[in-house]
Amino acid sequence: MKCICKETVYSRNGKLRTNLIGEFKDGKRRRLMETNKEGYKTILTVTPKGFELVAARSGEVLRRGKETDVFNIYDSLLIKEEACPMLVKDDIKGAALAFEDYENKYGFDRVQREVLAKFSVYTEEDCKGTAFGIVKQHWGETLEIHSIYEPELMSNKEKAEYIAEYISDKLNANEIGNISAVGIDKYSDHPFVRIYAHAFAAKFEQAKELYDDAMKRKTTISEVIKEREEAKNGGI
Repeated sequence: MKCICKETVYSRNGKLRTNLIGEFKDGKRRRLMETNKEGYKTILTVTPKGFELVAARSGEVLRRGKETDVFNIYDSLLIKEEACPMLVKDDIKGAALAFEDYENKYGFDRVQREVLAKFSVYTEEDCKGTAFGIVKQHWGETLEIHSIYEPELMSNKEKAEYIAEYISDKLNANEIGNISAVGIDKYSDHPFVRIYAHAFAAKFEQAKELYDDAMKRKTTISEVIKEREEAKNGGI
């Protein structure tokens, strides 16, 4: 491909559409930003060695480089609007997401925290150590489970601080942690995690089982069952 240029098309009602046109060695010009069957116009692949941006439908290489930060690459593009929807394949993070979803997950300081992530936490006082059972749910489906054991004894405040920090590290860039907890008092000192104290109820049964398992094992186990987007079609 010899060069890439923009073509702006104006309609009778005044609306305009911009196409990205590639001029090839044979002298022919073709649109580059055709949408593929998955709905993407471009695919950005990032590896430890660098990146490659290709047109999703034709496979034509639009840009290559040594940069490995997805957001630095995206911000440097002169064709941001034309390139989206973009599929990001980040081999470094092990992620394959639409750019918007990638930004919501990893774009700390780029997106607003406005999505409520709900967790249930169960803990008790025990002279053998401190354990927590944690469940993250969305639309009635379990997304993550955490069965945590720490050998040292913790006060109520230390438990709250531990859970707030632990869960904040698990949040996506656009999420706020909303925690319903048994065995921990209300806590609001963390900038984007809130803990609310509850009496034991049926919704805490899974978290209690994870707590019991942690106390028996004396080890910590965590599992991400499914991402939030995959659970949206489930029942409440």
